[in-house]
Parts: sequence; C-alpha cells; structure tokens
Amino acid sequence: MDRIYCPSPVFELSVTLVAELCELRLALADEVIDESAHHAVLMTVIAAAAAERDRPRSILDFGTGDGRSIPAIRDRFGAASIIGCDMSRPSLRAAYDHEAVLVQIAPHGPLPFADRSFDLVLSVFVFHFAVPAAVLRELARVISTSGRLVCTVYGGAVARHRMAMTLIGYRQTSSTPVPDAVGHWVDVWSPPPRAATAT
Repeated sequence: MDRIYCPSPVFELSVTLVAELCELRLALADEVIDESAHHAVLMTVIAAAAAERDRPRSILDFGTGDGRSIPAIRDRFGAASIIGCDMSRPSLRAAYDHEAVLVQIAPHGPLPFADRSFDLVLSVFVFHFAVPAAVLRELARVISTSGRLVCTVYGGAVARHRMAMTLIGYRQTSSTPVPDAVGHWVDVWSPPPRAATAT
C-alpha cells in the first residue's frame, strides 16, 4: 500500500475506506503491486505456517483479495481444503484462481464458518489495517484448538496489531522479519482459549 499515497496511517482508516483503498489497489494492480515484495512476504508466511502445521487439513486465506496467494499456498500444502475470504466483492470477482473457493464476508463479522473449521489461517497484507476486535474474536472461533494464525504486519501498525491480538487473548509463538521486504514481519499466533473468545 506504500505506493498509493494515503494522508493518514492505514491503521487509522475506517472499514469503508479500507475497502475503497483495496479496490483502488486492485484497479491499479499492474502499477502499484511490487510483485517481488509480495512474493518475499508470501514465501515467509508459507514457511512460518509450514513450520507450525506441515499438513493442515483446512486453510483460510483471510483477506484474500483477488486470491493471488492461493496458488502458492496450494503448491506448498497440497490437498488441504483452502478457502479465501474478503469483504471486497470486486476483488473476489477478479479472482486469480478460478478453482478457488472464495467467500465474501461482512466487515465486522460474523464469519460464515463453523467453530474450529480451520487448522491454519493465513493473512497477507491485512493486519496493518485495524481489524475490528469482533473479527479477531471470530477468527479465534474458527481456528482449531491446535491451529495457528499466521499474518503479516509492517511499519507503524506492528505495535498496535500485537497489542490488539494480545488483548483478545491470542499468544504470539514467533515473529520473523521478511528478509527482502524491509519493515515487514510475519507473526504466528495461537488462538485464545475457547472461553476467552465467548465474551
């Protein structure tokens, strides 16, 4: 998002403005997406995820956008069930991978998935935005007891993101800087105990 000028830090944007920004990014993808940085970040996410869950049965790509990460996720994890979700209908319509299962979600939840449906939740270029607490709780609900949430965060959003996750009850199990994308981190979180997400 650094290639689109935004007068406010992106973690201060409303959900409506985040959707507009993501749709602008989609429309200008060829000019604004740094494919080498995207690849470096995605490969770091996949490596961190594989270190935690080498053979997940089910994966959610949260904030999938046009699904451009799904082919690489499928290549690494094979036959796992992979679902991509996003709040942007135009992004989902522009899906990279026409075989992917893509689901539109509401900006503030709830998520349309059963409890503990996913062994792994991956999220690339989403958590630098302010993800509502209700959605963080919903993600905790849909992650299996031994599952993990692996996400990227960067810049001024890192401390805010980690504080928000900790307040919900997530426990950070690792954090890795992305070698070829300065300021980007890949964080791995275990979900809060089930009772903590019910409030």
